Amino acid sequence: MRNDCISFGALSPADRWVYPGGKAQQRIAVRPRLIVNTAEAAIDAAKAGLGITRVLSYQAARSVADRSLRLILEDFEPEPIPVSLLHREDRLPQAKVQSFIAYAAPRRRQALKSGAL
Repeated sequence: MRNDCISFGALSPADRWVYPGGKAQQRIAVRPRLIVNTAEAAIDAAKAGLGITRVLSYQAARSVADRSLRLILEDFEPEPIPVSLLHREDRLPQAKVQSFIAYAAPRRRQALKSGAL
């Protein structure tokens, strides 16, 4: 099967997509119809019917949920990457940093548990 591809340059080289595969990664050569440098542009192009794209799950979550996009090649998705919130400990965190951590951490935990990244 051949598909038009939209390459999102931040994830992988524009001319190949890399997938996990047993002991060795699989490298698939692609000839992109379009090369973009933001996930939003890749998602918008895919929604416009210009081809398939690869973005991170949280970047496409809304579009998948509202069914404007659908997942394909799910068997080739990499393992989830842990997310960490870091701040300097050598001084007191600013109130806005503490507020962000208090807001974001439980929501990320819940999203990870429910699979709704």
